[in-house]
Amino acid sequence: MPIIQCKVCGLGKACPDEFDPAKYYDASYFNGSRPDGYSNYVEGKSVLQDHFQQELNLLKKLGANGGELLEIGCACGYFLEVAKNHYHINGLEICEDAVADANARDQEPFVV
Repeated sequence: MPIIQCKVCGLGKACPDEFDPAKYYDASYFNGSRPDGYSNYVEGKSVLQDHFQQELNLLKKLGANGGELLEIGCACGYFLEVAKNHYHINGLEICEDAVADANARDQEPFVV
């Protein structure tokens, strides 16, 4: 798989020849049935939300203290759930199972 690297900052990006995000980020990515995904995203909710709270604290420290927040790739909406008291939240997600989970908890990500 080729890796493209910025000559200025050194940031690298893998560029697979045949990458289909809709096939990669399916239910198996979140439920532990693939070695390169989460072991169980839903069961890890509290750990994830602790991390997301730290990220939210950093956003607020950097001056993002309200307004609109769009999370692209919001999975089950756990970050949005943490952020909803500080921002007007929106999320985009392509995994239909993750969207169904978020919508069952009154989050509102949309399938792309």
